[in-house]
Amino acid sequence: MPPLPAAERARLEQAYRATTYRVNAPSGDIDLRLGEPSPALAALLSEAGVMHWAIVTAWNPASKLRDTAANEAAHARLHEWLSGKGYCWLPGANCANAGDWPPEVSCVVLGMPEAAALQCGSEFGQVAVVTGDGEAIPRLNWCC
Repeated sequence: MPPLPAAERARLEQAYRATTYRVNAPSGDIDLRLGEPSPALAALLSEAGVMHWAIVTAWNPASKLRDTAANEAAHARLHEWLSGKGYCWLPGANCANAGDWPPEVSCVVLGMPEAAALQCGSEFGQVAVVTGDGEAIPRLNWCC
């Protein structure tokens, strides 16, 4: 994906920061926001014995809306990609706080380092991915 113009990157960063990243954890949903620590996620990571994690999606590549069928097909390919690499994940959803963008189905991949998340995001045409470590503070990482 080519580099984003500065104005587009700023617009997207604002949108990504106004998004709740939901993890459908076994003990209940965990809502994450960029830059805000999550004790619930930290506990989940500790229980799983992992120090790295990522939120990846195959929905709406290049932050352009696609129809549900295309998004679901891409999501199935993402599952195959993650399984092929031996990753375990939890289902999730990226939800615009203002409701001005439809929720995107995501995978919260436990044990995925940032470099692998960026590779995954790039392969699925994503502009950015969310990653973190054991401190459970979500960070925005640009794929382009």
